[in-house]
Amino acid sequence: MRDFREPTRMGWEALLVLAVNGLWRYVKAMWAFFLLFFIGKGDKKKTIFGIMMVFLALIVLWNVAVKYFTTKLWIRDGKLVCTSGLLSKKKESFPLNRIHALRTRRNPIYQLVDMVGVVFDTVAEKGNELEFILSEEDWTRLSQLVEEEEIQEITEKSREIDQPLWSYRMSPLELLRAALVQNHFKGMALIGGALAFLYGQIPNSEQFIDWAAKYLEENYESIAEGVSIIFATMLFAVGYVMSLLIWCVFTLVKYWGLTLDFYPNYIIYKAGMLNKVTVKLYRDKVIALSTKSNPLEKRLGLASFRLEQATNVEGTKGENIISILGAACLPKLKEWLYGDKEKELLLRAHAQKPLFWYSFTSTWLLFVPIFGAIVYWGETIGILLSIATTIIILLISRLKLKKSNIQLLEDYIELNSGSIADRKVYIRYRDIEHTETRQMSLFGYLSKNRHIRLFTKGNPKSIRSIVASSSSKIIDYIQFRSDETAAIN
Repeated sequence: MRDFREPTRMGWEALLVLAVNGLWRYVKAMWAFFLLFFIGKGDKKKTIFGIMMVFLALIVLWNVAVKYFTTKLWIRDGKLVCTSGLLSKKKESFPLNRIHALRTRRNPIYQLVDMVGVVFDTVAEKGNELEFILSEEDWTRLSQLVEEEEIQEITEKSREIDQPLWSYRMSPLELLRAALVQNHFKGMALIGGALAFLYGQIPNSEQFIDWAAKYLEENYESIAEGVSIIFATMLFAVGYVMSLLIWCVFTLVKYWGLTLDFYPNYIIYKAGMLNKVTVKLYRDKVIALSTKSNPLEKRLGLASFRLEQATNVEGTKGENIISILGAACLPKLKEWLYGDKEKELLLRAHAQKPLFWYSFTSTWLLFVPIFGAIVYWGETIGILLSIATTIIILLISRLKLKKSNIQLLEDYIELNSGSIADRKVYIRYRDIEHTETRQMSLFGYLSKNRHIRLFTKGNPKSIRSIVASSSSKIIDYIQFRSDETAAIN
């Protein structure tokens, strides 16, 4: 086990991981040139081209070797220090209290040599993040040192606490249930993305489209006679089942072995079948808790949620969000984040009617071209489908108006929204960076309602169409509590 209180280099296994990763990035960047090399003509040109590609690969391996032999890491004086570089030497210093999460990566290459890629998340831009490749034992030791340095003074009793307060695990059957209670059409989106990718790989794709259009034009009558409504329904059903299977497989691969271990000050998330991910997220670095519960989830006592931490300068990073589907641990999670004391409701404001018209109009206008095409195809059935769709949009907009509100509680803000599914966002007052109110549209201007936006170090949260007088009270109180918390800290 390495002692990270002194400059420490990665293990020799890290050299193999760095080499494979470097060559893989090289192949992805140069795949078109490799294709030309294999299908090109002319032995002399291919020889020169091959020598050039090998030379570039050797440069990649040289950079990997330099990175391995010059990169060292240690912890000192409450900072994580890293040095690297041969000619252009670089020294990076990360204050431990600025680290939002410790995240590990374990794709098949890491697993082959029993190593983990440890990433230290800060609010800095993604290129300035630090990744260090360690064994599981060294990663555990480094994690303990980071925690000890942050706390600084640790009693003997707290040193002995190595068990979580409580844990939550999802079995394969629970993961399958979580996948089935979600929006199944996500699987169709995956199929569409795969087909789009394959289409992009087809050479002379424009000629392929022309050939398909010509074939349909010449055989339109025979196809129309052979395809019945029953056949089209069966075809849709088969496509739906295939997309559902793909979605279930995707969920199982991503969340296989999902475990949440809750400690007093942090949470450890582990999941993944092929690419195993571990995230150690500190409680005070959680910017927002977002939850979603559709009718099926509510019936089964489940909820999907995600814990958000600060995004960096380049924007949202999916790896910085712990997102879990159809879990049964939401009450315990809220208790861990905000305490088990019952929170007093200080102020509540509901969205007003302009939200209904805004939601209905923006959605209905998207369907107008489709309505026109359906009516042109068949006047009677087109009109009936258009009326039915309009009624559904009206009902959804009505549900959205009914569920939209903002609540100020004793320790945090609760934003409620959604239409069929209930969506909630919880934000602590101290995580609010600044606020904004504005009139979004003609409807809001005529009624003098306001659109409230709350900005954090993560993604901004918002709620539409709050009465102007209530919005002023809400913003004033949020700013007061935010300033008060900042002064205490």
